[in-house]
Amino acid sequence: MQEDKINKSSQKVQKKVFLAMFLVIAFGLLFFIPTKKEIHPIRLPKDAICEVTKQPINYRFAVQLHKKSGDVIFFASIGYFFEYIKKNNYYFNRAFVMDYHKSRDFDSELWINARVAYYIKTTLPTPDGSGIISFIDKDNSIEYLKYVEKESNFFILIEYIREQRVK
Repeated sequence: MQEDKINKSSQKVQKKVFLAMFLVIAFGLLFFIPTKKEIHPIRLPKDAICEVTKQPINYRFAVQLHKKSGDVIFFASIGYFFEYIKKNNYYFNRAFVMDYHKSRDFDSELWINARVAYYIKTTLPTPDGSGIISFIDKDNSIEYLKYVEKESNFFILIEYIREQRVK
């Protein structure tokens, strides 16, 4: 009879120990399970070269691609980025494009997730000749288009750029 009581109490202790170990392991795994790493753009290195043309990059049209391996490669323009993707049938984690509106000042580099940026095809000379430029929001792109479409004079465009710096 006493042996039954001892066996039952030892089983209760074993159950409590098992439950405690299970909870410790479960909560421990919550902290050690790898979470998906957030990918952020990096500043364009001064000596960055285009992956396609192997020439220096003008940051106004720059694109950066984050590979699944963690490597980051740069392109001189959106057209070269698309050329690389098409040629290599490449899938990537994230790509960022430069906001044309903010890119006039190297210190205020503004990278935009390529999936949410607004794009405009212009007659502006880009490194790849596509004329595609990107903006962070629709308002800036529409304002730019209205101004450029109103007059296609280069000096008026320069005036537009000067006005934007003042704002």
